[in-house]
This record gives sequence, structure tokens and C-alpha cells, in this order.
Amino acid sequence: GTGKLQVEVARNIDRETIRKSKLKISHSIAEEVIETGAPVFTYDAQDDERYRDYVSIHALKLRSIVCIPLKDRETAFGAIYLDNRLQRRAFGQEDLRMLEALADNEIDLAS
Repeated sequence: GTGKLQVEVARNIDRETIRKSKLKISHSIAEEVIETGAPVFTYDAQDDERYRDYVSIHALKLRSIVCIPLKDRETAFGAIYLDNRLQRRAFGQEDLRMLEALADNEIDLAS
């Protein structure tokens, strides 16, 4: 609603809340997903030519990334963002499909 990316919930692999979470994600990826309404998926962002010039990906040493839009009918209003900094191929096509199925439940913000 503010036009600025806000991190509402962030957890690490140990299920601990991440402090300063807005500094620990690729805003470029999340914003791209929200703007285009299309998911982003990469087995290894460090070697993916699409993200060669993304400073946050290299600074955070991101490897696997999956990010899908949350939509109200056709308009993306947010995203589910997962990354792994240690492992290539941490996420597969099955993970992408599961997250898309989760996000595909049409949300009516008017309710």
C-alpha cells in the first residue's frame, strides 16, 4: 500500500526471526516479481546471467532463489521470497509449483 517494499515476516533456517531483514534479501528480485507478476526461479544466482548486474545478489552471496507474486485477482501486492546462500539447487521445480499453488488461492482484499 505504501509503494515501498516492506518485509513483514522473515525467518532463517533455524526458524529464528531475522533482525534487519530488509537488508538481507534481494529487493531487486522481490520488486521485479511484484512489478511483473511473474515468478523468479534460479538454481544458482551467482552464475545466472540474468542477475549478473544485481549488486544485492552478489553482496549477499545468494545461490538458490525462488520468489513468487501474491496477487489480488491480477494485481501483485506482495511476494513470497526464499533464498539459500550456501547451496546451489536448494530449491527445485517442485518447490516452485508448491509455492505457486499456495499463492494461487485468490485473495480478496475487500473482505
